[in-house]
Amino acid sequence: MGQVGGNGSVVWQNQHRGKRGKFKCKDRGKLKHDELGLGEALDVWGHDDIPMADIGKDPPADLEPELKGFQQREHFLVRLRFDGPEADAIRKWFAAYGKDVPQGMVKLATSGGCTILAINVKALFRKEPDDDKPWPDLPFEIRYDW
Repeated sequence: MGQVGGNGSVVWQNQHRGKRGKFKCKDRGKLKHDELGLGEALDVWGHDDIPMADIGKDPPADLEPELKGFQQREHFLVRLRFDGPEADAIRKWFAAYGKDVPQGMVKLATSGGCTILAINVKALFRKEPDDDKPWPDLPFEIRYDW
């Protein structure tokens, strides 16, 4: 399980399910930028000190050609990959309803045999708490589960 969100920068968290696979993290102390920390429930979290205006500024090197220029500033670009019957269903859905989706928010692309549903998700500004206070327990913009 994990989540990604804005807070005036980028915060992310992944939770490891106990007794399944390997998990190592050695630093339990206070985090500095670009470090990982171990939380109470086998969760790894991080804070990428990037200004909100720079989120979406530089496209990733592996971005599919059909998605070049699609990501908007201050938006996370979420790419969901589908193949087989699920890819067919996504393409049919988009053909039927894609025109009703707000312009620039959702787009289909392909990569190899996969269909990619790309979504621009607005990064939300949250005031960073003082160093000695915990982060507020707010839901992040993007959540994923497995």
